[in-house]
Amino acid sequence: MKHPEIILLPVLMLADYYLTLYSDYLRLKKHSDYFDLESFELNLGMQKEIRNRRLFSPKHCIGVVFMTLALWCTSLAEEGVYEFILGFFLVTFGILLSRHIANIVMFDFVRRNAETIHGKISVSYEFSLCSSRSSISVSLIPLILVSVFRPSIFVFGGILANLNLIYVHFAWGRRHRKRRIRSRELQDEARS
Repeated sequence: MKHPEIILLPVLMLADYYLTLYSDYLRLKKHSDYFDLESFELNLGMQKEIRNRRLFSPKHCIGVVFMTLALWCTSLAEEGVYEFILGFFLVTFGILLSRHIANIVMFDFVRRNAETIHGKISVSYEFSLCSSRSSISVSLIPLILVSVFRPSIFVFGGILANLNLIYVHFAWGRRHRKRRIRSRELQDEARS
């Protein structure tokens, strides 16, 4: 195999799914006593899978196969194209896995040190998106600095990945608002 690193993509994607499930499991141990999240999973397309704690998600597996095949196809193209797409995918899932690890550390801390938190707060989906978007943005400046001093097509793919994740968070927010507005309209019609 010319590009054995392709195997990293499905590994990272599966780790993303299972770390999400594990994070949610830990969150429910104690964290949820203090933080009432409107939704733990931010990806609107995967909320049902996570909420139902599906250990096997056909939807996610199809995505893993499709994205791995897409990466493999780009490996047959010009080297620069492959390097850019590889940077895009690996940085995307590197950022997502970092978020999961941070959540796991925080949820475990709350589980072991519940006395450090008092009261309860309700957290809207919009606030969760903003918080996640801010965390994702933290890696953008270091990537840009790396690209200035050690420019590479891989790093440029990583910068685009970071910007894409920020954009996707805005898109999820818009979709969520539209759903909420539509839901209110339907409730108003039902009352009439």
